[in-house]
Amino acid sequence: MIKELDKKGFEEAILTSGKPIVVDFTAEWCPYCKLLAPVLEEIASEYADELEIYYVDTDKTPEIAAKYDVMALPTVLVFKDGKLKENALNPRTKEATLKLIFD
Repeated sequence: MIKELDKKGFEEAILTSGKPIVVDFTAEWCPYCKLLAPVLEEIASEYADELEIYYVDTDKTPEIAAKYDVMALPTVLVFKDGKLKENALNPRTKEATLKLIFD
């Protein structure tokens, strides 16, 4: 299950996890976000022991999106060891998303 992050939870998740962290920047009104959501749910289920996936609702916490220059949705960021390693605008497929995370 993918959990929502707020400002406080975002920093805590990124800095304390020993696993890669995937953050999906999304909004309820975004049609492409709704298409990506099941892909991320599937990855979260299949790779639960290897990574953590969260989402940030940019309408609720725009300051996080601003901090990472998220200008379009959905944007996926991958953090490893507390640092931003990868980002992509709408990776769309499971294969593209896995490549983003694990390459």
